[in-house]
Amino acid sequence: MFSPDVLRASSLEGGGLAIEVEDALPFVTQPVLVLAGRYDRTCVPAASERIAELIPRSRLHIFEQSGHMTFVEQEEEYVDVVRRFLDAANA
Repeated sequence: MFSPDVLRASSLEGGGLAIEVEDALPFVTQPVLVLAGRYDRTCVPAASERIAELIPRSRLHIFEQSGHMTFVEQEEEYVDVVRRFLDAANA
């Protein structure tokens, strides 16, 4: 799915990457942390909300002051959210 040939073909056909995996999300069995920036234009919050809705053991966190680079734009909150998620997963 992420081979160079697939990535090249996807970007040539529509000018953007469109690999659909939505149908597989309900079958993810491990806990998943879905992160989104409120102002992300690459993966808009509604898409992240849908991802979290479809994955049974997921948790969604939206960074209210970020775009796509949440780990840079809100670094301290990002580290805190990820740390709490990993701590809970390891409890």
